[in-house]
Amino acid sequence: MKPSLLLLTMLLSGAAVASTNTTVYPMTDMTLANVGTIHIGAPLTELSKNGQQLKIEISGVQPAGNNQVIFLGAKQRIVLATLNADGVKALKTGKAFTDAYGNQWHSVTLTAQIPNQVTAQQQQLWTEAAQLKDRSCSVCHAAPVPTQMSVNAWPSVVKSMGGRTDLTQAQLQLLTSYYQYNAIHK
Repeated sequence: MKPSLLLLTMLLSGAAVASTNTTVYPMTDMTLANVGTIHIGAPLTELSKNGQQLKIEISGVQPAGNNQVIFLGAKQRIVLATLNADGVKALKTGKAFTDAYGNQWHSVTLTAQIPNQVTAQQQQLWTEAAQLKDRSCSVCHAAPVPTQMSVNAWPSVVKSMGGRTDLTQAQLQLLTSYYQYNAIHK
């Protein structure tokens, strides 16, 4: 199912309507002028809803010296958002910590207004991604399962294989997110 058809199906079924302070997930990458890009499947906390706009909070971590990317965790380098200058200015920096390798990190949160193109059921995204994987990856080889690699290995694998397919950038991002969120978390 294409992302736009998935969105329409969810809207008609009521699945895209989330209540306040629940976790919701973007159904596509969202590029916002005042933030940057929030990536498909990123966990967001819905703070309030006003018509077709949601006020959300995204929480994650950033390595010292890189304030343009919000990661899910220091060990789990899933990119939740890539920020522009306005997004960087809107960041709230939290507690600093050091990872097992001596790298400095800090927690961050960002509050933003986004279109109500979210789902409360992340699994719906992964179902679509698994179908896409089964159709596309298995043309040349056995379709890999997410637990074959670590969360940090999947982006480069999907990127290298994606060039050999007719998948769109949106489909490749969906696959990357699917593999990362369902990978081995070491």
